[in-house]
Amino acid sequence: MVKRCAYGLCKSDSRYPISLEGGVIFYPFPKPKTREERCRQWIKKCGRPHAQLNMANINKHKYVCSKHFVNGKPTADFPNPAAQVGTPTPTKEQQGGCRKPPRKRLMKTLQEASTSSTIETLEETLCVIFNGSMSDKEIVRESGLIPLLEKQIEIGYLQRSDGLMADKGFLIEDDIKSVGLQLNLPPFARSKRQMPSGDVLTTKRIAKHRVHVERAIAKINKFKMVSDRIPNTRLGNISQIWYVVSVLSNFQTHILKQ
Repeated sequence: MVKRCAYGLCKSDSRYPISLEGGVIFYPFPKPKTREERCRQWIKKCGRPHAQLNMANINKHKYVCSKHFVNGKPTADFPNPAAQVGTPTPTKEQQGGCRKPPRKRLMKTLQEASTSSTIETLEETLCVIFNGSMSDKEIVRESGLIPLLEKQIEIGYLQRSDGLMADKGFLIEDDIKSVGLQLNLPPFARSKRQMPSGDVLTTKRIAKHRVHVERAIAKINKFKMVSDRIPNTRLGNISQIWYVVSVLSNFQTHILKQ
């Protein structure tokens, strides 16, 4: 069970070991039914807005960490949390804000995880993540897909005029044609007008093949490492992780029967 400190701006959280440096211990709030007055004193000492911390939402999952007690824990002499324990003018970090801002955390993670990347490359990556988004067309160009297709044609795995399927948002027809391939996109529906019968047949034909792509992606997503939210600590190795799980999925039962 996750334990978080309810005191002020404290960031002590059992999910983040760095916030527990120094042997932080979590103490549960006094029960409102049996120790109502003590519980009210703890709520007052925590200094949180009433909407966030009040008698109605106190339960067994509400804690105050040892940073906010005079002796590091409730005692007979000091049973309640106290402000500014050990620091006359506490900052946010000293009040428990041990975690760095998101940009600094991610920058540090990428530097540690990716030894082959330069600082300039990491900065460019951060600019993409925090300062804006990329269109599907830009993603295709930056991903190296076009050179990969050219190599596949050179080794004979693909043939000129072969088709490549993509979703509606991938407006990359010119890029695909430049390597001698054709792009198959589902027809766009015209606003407030029924789709022509020819477009309906085209959509069905593409969907019939596209379902196999979705099934292949589903096989990869069964791996626990990529099936849930991916933490920042793995960002530097995400390409290698995706490559490994993709290769492993090839050893599973084939999607198409021979």
